[in-house]
Amino acid sequence: METCRKRSLTIAVITLFSGLAYSTSVLAGGYFVPEMDAKAMAQSVAWTARARGASSVFFNPAGLARLEGWEIKFGTTLVAWNSTAVGPLPLTLRSELVNNITPPSHGFAAVRLNDKFAVGIGLTTPWGLKLDWGPNWPSGYDYGAFMIETVYLKTYLISPTIAYAINDKLSIGGGVQLAMATAELTNLIDLGSLAQAAGLPGALPARLALKADNGIGDFGVQAGIQYESGKLSAGLAYQSAIKLGLEGIADFTIPTSGIGQVDGLLKSLFPDQAGKTEIPLPHVVSVGVAYRPLKHLEVEVDVNYTTWSDFETLVIDFSEETVFSTPAGDIPVLTDAKIDEKWDNGFTYRFGAAYDLTDKMQLRAGALYDPTVIPDETLSPFLPESDRIGFTAGIGFEFGDMELDLAYMYLDLKERTTMVQDRGFNATYDSVAHLFGATLTVGGGK
Repeated sequence: METCRKRSLTIAVITLFSGLAYSTSVLAGGYFVPEMDAKAMAQSVAWTARARGASSVFFNPAGLARLEGWEIKFGTTLVAWNSTAVGPLPLTLRSELVNNITPPSHGFAAVRLNDKFAVGIGLTTPWGLKLDWGPNWPSGYDYGAFMIETVYLKTYLISPTIAYAINDKLSIGGGVQLAMATAELTNLIDLGSLAQAAGLPGALPARLALKADNGIGDFGVQAGIQYESGKLSAGLAYQSAIKLGLEGIADFTIPTSGIGQVDGLLKSLFPDQAGKTEIPLPHVVSVGVAYRPLKHLEVEVDVNYTTWSDFETLVIDFSEETVFSTPAGDIPVLTDAKIDEKWDNGFTYRFGAAYDLTDKMQLRAGALYDPTVIPDETLSPFLPESDRIGFTAGIGFEFGDMELDLAYMYLDLKERTTMVQDRGFNATYDSVAHLFGATLTVGGGK
């Protein structure tokens, strides 16, 4: 019984810091948003073989070598994400995300230097997460709030890139990536186990709020190759893992009992303090083949492989550990922790097509299948993830040296139930997302 108490206390107080680490990985997995150009988004981001122009900085650096003159792109994608959770089972309490709209945005600039070289730079936000369960966990039932109330994580990726045309068919490219991230999270901490161990009357939950970032940023690299001959083109792109060294400050709000001895004890056990963890954004390898069966029609098939297993274990480091001493021994309260997440590597399959309706207007469509990589044991409200099927459509207009691209994506996540969740929060999740993208391109020398 004492071991169970120690374990429940440890889990209760590390929830927020583990949430920081977990949500970051969530961002890298289910919440990786590669829709950094509406033209690519409208074709389900099946774009590795055909990436051209300034946004090649993100999709395949080798595509910069196909640029003529100079080009600037900027735009945004509105992501409207809705999830419901029923549980914890066998209870049938229903909760729903609110205000869950995020605008991951993008900007690119590139120029061709000569017949062989082109350079570019991108500012993108492909890793992003916003979840707000807080006000919607059923009143009087704080089970879900002990895992997550709100999380908002933003990342910024700066990518200087260079490309080289080996000949008129083959090109290569590469560059570095600087990732900067900020995070804000809140949740409740169940003090019931502590109150029981201390022989105190039932205590109200405490609240934690965390703000964290990775300082001046962390670095990775990217590279790509493209081949184009007649009706056929192919591409290979690689993004390395980036280890985010996240550090934050936890602010504890402790309920007041009015009993000086009790309040003093809780304050000493939950001091505001720093914590840190290191999270790898995974390696991503993309392979694509495109073909033009008709003069005005081009299609592409892509496969993405992502090393989600990089997110196998989290190590949480507190700056000030605390314990509660009892006659039976010390009970850890704030302690360093090692958490198993058990993610698998995964594939995503994409298909895209573009049809030239006129020389100034192009219609686009696509589809994707993205199997989940998260096992039932670690499925939670931090990421109500399951197998995803997506459908996309869009249109592009050219007028002078400008182009406007619009896109829509529908993502349907298969309803999923877990009965073996490691922390006992078994539930049924159902989610859907709608994405709306727009990109404006300005170019010269085409």
